Amino acid sequence: AIKYFKDHGVFTGTGDGQLDPYGLLQRDQVTKVLLEASGNYNPSTDYCANVTRLKDMGPGQWSDNYVCRGMTFQVGAQPMITGYSAGEFAGYFKPANFVNRAEYAALVFRLFGVKGSSNYADVQAGVWFEDYAMSAKYYSFFAGSSFGASKTVTRLDVIQTLWKMHEADASLL
Repeated sequence: AIKYFKDHGVFTGTGDGQLDPYGLLQRDQVTKVLLEASGNYNPSTDYCANVTRLKDMGPGQWSDNYVCRGMTFQVGAQPMITGYSAGEFAGYFKPANFVNRAEYAALVFRLFGVKGSSNYADVQAGVWFEDYAMSAKYYSFFAGSSFGASKTVTRLDVIQTLWKMHEADASLL
């Protein structure tokens, strides 16, 4: 799985050529990985041309064009990236924040579409990430009966979960 994503340019390492499998990923890094893994990003396209950026994004940030692409890419009811919708961070993306499982599942399944009909034991009906956790269970993203929504996502988690999707349907990645 690691070789596949490295060979396809999805993971390029940490700058020193190392994968750092247990390193945590930021929101902007996961956005880049998902868009490139799915083939939904063209570096020569300006995705920000007709987009109202989130409050903490702008030209000069390495991830700006990726975030704009995520804001314009829509499979289901919502685009891949919506930013925070409530609270003190409403209207922000917070690109340097580490991604937890609930946020990661939302990004993945807003990009690829929602599937599944059963959920993890620790996911309550009606929580904002319920359908995304259901899809994560469908693809067996996380072992056991617990989703662990607040757990942060590592590089290895992303590689393993995307590989599971690739094995289930090679057309996705």
